Amino acid sequence: MDISIDKIKKHAKTIIGIAIVVLFLFLIWRDYRAASSYTPVVINQKSEYYENKKHELYKASLAAILEAKDLKKQYVDLYEEYEKLKKAKPLVITNTITETKIDSVPMSTTISDDGRTFDWAWHKEFDKNNYVHIEGQTKSDSIMKEASTLMKSLKIGSDLKVDFISNEDYPSTLKVIARSNNPYVSVVNTEGAIIDPAKHPAFKEIFKAKQKKWHIGIQGGFGVNYDMYHKQFGYGPYIGVGVTKSIIGF
Repeated sequence: MDISIDKIKKHAKTIIGIAIVVLFLFLIWRDYRAASSYTPVVINQKSEYYENKKHELYKASLAAILEAKDLKKQYVDLYEEYEKLKKAKPLVITNTITETKIDSVPMSTTISDDGRTFDWAWHKEFDKNNYVHIEGQTKSDSIMKEASTLMKSLKIGSDLKVDFISNEDYPSTLKVIARSNNPYVSVVNTEGAIIDPAKHPAFKEIFKAKQKKWHIGIQGGFGVNYDMYHKQFGYGPYIGVGVTKSIIGF
């Protein structure tokens, strides 16, 4: 096919303009893909500990930031919880396993007049949210040969603090940490995930409200321009610095 130089010159503006538009569309698409997708960092998932400024210890592990479709591959328990709440569009899903262990404790015991009934109890309070209350009763026969024991009540109160903090070792990730102020309750393991934060409706509204509508920056494209030297309007590709006002975001 014979393409003359004159034809190329004649359509040069159109060709350059289309190239600029295609380039800008590609850059917009690339930024959108980068903002809406997450590549989880593969790190050893074993639990560790984190100490705050009061020297309180937390159980800690890596918190994943990923898309919902990737949650099932890495965190089965978290995915099951996500599925139950899917219609509510959860942002953060956590799973924390605790263990309550109470070693031998002294029980205050009251003996009935006939010497066959023993009421025993133990109460330990650390604060209004963290405590252990145990009450029970033991009964024996008249010759103290056989006895039966009934635990009437067991109440254990414990707060559970689960937080997300920055990860100094891997800045693109977070850590999920957990602890309780009840010394009899220990955190065995904790895990957490943040699901599609850039796509969550609440985050979209927050960032949308904070975005400034007027911008100054480098512009490029294809359109109408004014030639001040020849004092006439024309059309073609352009690159320059300008002021823009956001109307529609995507």
